Amino acid sequence: MGFIDQQFDTAISFFSFMYIKNDDLNKVFKEIHRVLKPKGSFLIWDLIIPAKNAKDKDIFAARLEVTCENKIINTGYGCLWDSNEQDVNKFIKLAKKNKFKIIESNLKQDHFYIELEKTN
Repeated sequence: MGFIDQQFDTAISFFSFMYIKNDDLNKVFKEIHRVLKPKGSFLIWDLIIPAKNAKDKDIFAARLEVTCENKIINTGYGCLWDSNEQDVNKFIKLAKKNKFKIIESNLKQDHFYIELEKTN
């Protein structure tokens, strides 16, 4: 990204990592760490994507209900179901590897939320 170092207080990934190849995830975490101010927050919401079985379809999708300012939004997210398995532990490991402290981690039926803080 073309942003200067330590430019942002907060970075947010809202159901985005499912579209990024596993080989690129560490680069994304490094870049977010670079552009966040000291003690900056990185908030992640994403799907839990299990391993694909031979009988499964080529697309993985999940319904989602979002509450925002007393309004309920029913939506869904999906992606090609290839080798991008993911769960909360995968991102906690990436966070620790890239000098983030885990502030909060919540696991729902088919998605998760993680709040991270940049450390030096």
